[in-house]
Amino acid sequence: MLALLTPLLGPRIASALLGPLGKYLLIGLVVVGWTLYQRHDAATKAREECQAEQLRAEIAEIKRQQDATEAALAAAEKQQQTTDAELASLEAERDQIKKDAAAASGQSCKFAKSTLQRLRNIR
Repeated sequence: MLALLTPLLGPRIASALLGPLGKYLLIGLVVVGWTLYQRHDAATKAREECQAEQLRAEIAEIKRQQDATEAALAAAEKQQQTTDAELASLEAERDQIKKDAAAASGQSCKFAKSTLQRLRNIR
């Protein structure tokens, strides 16, 4: 192994890496690498959980809005039924007034021409 590292790193660095210092350095690098891996893994899991929670909150908000929309639609349909009933009642009343006016048109109270002229001159 020393023969492979010597041309690349030099004899002093290669012998230092293969000695006790190199072993401790290698153990330290392994510990740091493992710690970084665990930290990255934990951060990824936390990010996924946060995104899942946000998605659940969005779904709950969409459901709430859908329920509110359905309730508003039901109220609007009820109001439409009420308005249609009132409209039918008013149309029947209007038709009755027209019939009464047509039946009584010959019996209506007529003013004399002089009275009509006096009323027109009042301003």
